[in-house]
Amino acid sequence: MQTQVPTENEIGNGTPQKSNRIWFIVGGILLACCCLTVLVAGAASAFYFMSAPSTSSVSESNTASAGVPKLEALITASELEPLSETIGIVGWTLNQETPGENRVCRTFQGYSWSAIPNEAMNCIYSIAPGTGVDEVGAEFLKSGQLFADEKPVTSTLSIPYEHIIYVGTYPTGHTVIDLLVIKDGLLYWSSVTVGTQPGVTPEENIQSYSSFIYEFLYEVVKVNFSKN
Repeated sequence: MQTQVPTENEIGNGTPQKSNRIWFIVGGILLACCCLTVLVAGAASAFYFMSAPSTSSVSESNTASAGVPKLEALITASELEPLSETIGIVGWTLNQETPGENRVCRTFQGYSWSAIPNEAMNCIYSIAPGTGVDEVGAEFLKSGQLFADEKPVTSTLSIPYEHIIYVGTYPTGHTVIDLLVIKDGLLYWSSVTVGTQPGVTPEENIQSYSSFIYEFLYEVVKVNFSKN
């Protein structure tokens, strides 16, 4: 397709040669911008780093809550390493640390057989007295802190506190597993993503080793218990 070169009257007193150069430069800039946009969009689809969830109504009005979350009670990358060997994830590094009055979080990145990095998150929330774990899960789904297709699943995990496990699809295509536990006025949240073969549902993906994943998530929470 040919580019129509404007006349001198259309661009002022410049020469036709100058107008050609001006339009050539402008066109080049626009093309570069378009390419940059495509590259950025592509990168965004390939890498989706877990970020600390925003506070929600579960924790925003909790001035009367029994517990106070402590940043130092969260698990560290070095503490994650031996716990995740059973699910085949190694090389954990800290991605983000989020302190707060009603919520503290840390997110991590690790590696497994999947070309896409695995991600993990550990948060502690202050919650209002009497708040149930089902209520928390419903609020997190409503606010988008749990993904839309996440569903509660049953497990044989023995936890002497109110808890629930959700399984769903992470934006990278991984399967995401979330454990929520309530103890002494605090909500403990442990989450991990695992590689998923194409065409396999999240539930099917973890069926053969779900007990190891659930145990890993609870081990993270037990580290929180020991530090809090």
